[in-house]
Amino acid sequence: MFGSRKRTAAKRRRLARLCARLDALRIEGLEPAKAAGFLRADGLLDSAAVPIAGSEHPWADILRGSAPPEVVAYLAASEKSGLGAGVLGFLAKEFGDDAPPTASGWLVSAELVVMFLISAIFGAFVLPTYEATFRNFRVELPGLTQLMSHLYSPSEPFLYLFLVLILLALAWRHAPLLLGPLTAIGDRLALLLPVMGRELRQVNGDVLAGWLGHGGPAGGFFSGSILESAIVARRSGIATRALRRLSLAVGRGLSLVQAIQVSRDFDSGIAEVLATAADQPSDCGAALRARWRTALQLYATRRLKGVLFAQLSIGVVIALTVIAMYLPIFRIGSYF
Repeated sequence: MFGSRKRTAAKRRRLARLCARLDALRIEGLEPAKAAGFLRADGLLDSAAVPIAGSEHPWADILRGSAPPEVVAYLAASEKSGLGAGVLGFLAKEFGDDAPPTASGWLVSAELVVMFLISAIFGAFVLPTYEATFRNFRVELPGLTQLMSHLYSPSEPFLYLFLVLILLALAWRHAPLLLGPLTAIGDRLALLLPVMGRELRQVNGDVLAGWLGHGGPAGGFFSGSILESAIVARRSGIATRALRRLSLAVGRGLSLVQAIQVSRDFDSGIAEVLATAADQPSDCGAALRARWRTALQLYATRRLKGVLFAQLSIGVVIALTVIAMYLPIFRIGSYF
């Protein structure tokens, strides 16, 4: 499984570099045929696909054989609608490591694992000696110290519950296939949280706005093929699972706006923008693309906020532990 994930990640990085290089060559003014030649010379383009003379989607022709067919069809439809210029850069972001969320999740996960290991060592080796010392002095431990003692003690269930929660969170975040149907339950629970849920719905809406904005209006904002392209192109994650649930709802006969309105995966703003698509398709597309570009600029700040929140939580736990350890020392004098 892990070998397959590594191969998939390597292929995604290669596609990200390919799309980014194509976009850079396009910006420099090179024709698609010449751009394909440079990419083959650099070893980024394996296939012999070349733009067909007079083709309405020459950049999609270059990616044929290197990218998933759904993504090639998505780019071709965008080129036909005149949006192909910006789609290559968009695909580079979606295939690349800049697509949220990335490194911050691994950093927070590592901090939680280290915190559990330190807590287990503290509870198993330090805490028993600490308690025995104060029992010998016949010092009654303060309430906070007793509470922290129960939380850290290996004989109590709290430490093991903490471990189970960490493992479930890691599996939900990094290996959802291990959880199977429980992954959907984890998504629902995360979306119910007051702060995290609002943030996740916002991110899911940003992702959907990017794919719809760069894929319409010629392909149709309500085209199920756009959702299929997004699902195939994106890495596994809560946004991808939200798109998959949305695609299933559309497949059952709901319109895209209706499916978003009844879904708990997206913020209400995306449905309100799409409601204007029938009367103002171009303006709607521009608004969706603008939302995605704005969100892309804020993703770095969002990652930083997540890391800071996790570190603040760990800091609070450490501070309470230190206070609980020192409180009995201040009581020793009153017993002599």
